[in-house]
Amino acid sequence: MKHRIYALVALIVLAAPAGPAAAQDFARGLEAAQRGDYDIALGEWRPLAERGDAYSQYNLGVMYDHGVGVPQDYAEAMKWYRLAAGQGNADARSNLGVMYAVGKGVPRDDAEAVKWYRLAAEQGNVNAQSNLGVVFYTGDGVPRDYTQALMWLDLAASTGHESAARNRDIVAKGMSAEEIAEAQRRARAWQEAYLHAPAAESPAEQSLAAQSSGPASPGPASPKPASPVRPAPQLAATPSASPSAAPAASRRAAASVRAWRIQLASLASEPGARKELERLRKTHADLIGSLGLVVRKASLPKGTYYRIQTGTLADRTAARALCGALKTRNQACLSISS
Repeated sequence: MKHRIYALVALIVLAAPAGPAAAQDFARGLEAAQRGDYDIALGEWRPLAERGDAYSQYNLGVMYDHGVGVPQDYAEAMKWYRLAAGQGNADARSNLGVMYAVGKGVPRDDAEAVKWYRLAAEQGNVNAQSNLGVVFYTGDGVPRDYTQALMWLDLAASTGHESAARNRDIVAKGMSAEEIAEAQRRARAWQEAYLHAPAAESPAEQSLAAQSSGPASPGPASPKPASPVRPAPQLAATPSASPSAAPAASRRAAASVRAWRIQLASLASEPGARKELERLRKTHADLIGSLGLVVRKASLPKGTYYRIQTGTLADRTAARALCGALKTRNQACLSISS
């Protein structure tokens, strides 16, 4: 299957490098990039990237990949993506998967693409989850497995990923009720494991959903999912003190009317959770002030965790709308029901 790439807009990044001086240099680069002064951005980020900062390395990869402020150079993009991916940057890993899938800067290698998609998907990267679902359906680089395909597509679609939602519905049409139920069960199990991971193990690379630069291509007439979507070029911003939350729950997880709320973090330390609650309360007072925030203790086989959650919202639509607004501020969140 030919891999089509949808051009997406460069909007944001994930976090700034550690240390006040490096963070200031990084911030100057970001401000310059946002106003279109890419020469200045490159001048700030390259020294940081050469000193090993993963976010600056990722940003250089984006610039060379898309020809933003520099001549387009896929080999150079691969170089910087590899360095950032080697340090665990989920977006760089996802982009590496796409580079291998389409053969840019490197010979096409479907198996290698799957490797990087999987690593990024397990960290919660939505684009990688969507692409992994597609390759499990098409059998590019991995044995065809419709249950795995639906699981990953459902996880991505539940966050609002339009291509994943379209592909999920196409894949589900060719599956039995039992197969669909198993895919949903696996998706919920993945969500549960991801949500309850200790803060130290939570991925730090969760980014906001990228916005398309134009309308998405219409779905295919035949029952085949659209090709993997190229992750958006993203430029890093300021760090978030909270660990990343899990993707939004599966759209099929709840069959009855339930109370909905937003979960913003899950930490292994109660004092840490209380401190984070106060930060969130001050930072997002305009959005969550009227709802209130609470810390809920959860005793699990892996240990005890302290979840920061809002008060009850009217319904799922209200919960997803609030979560969407928080994500525009680079605040990871999860819509949950009980």
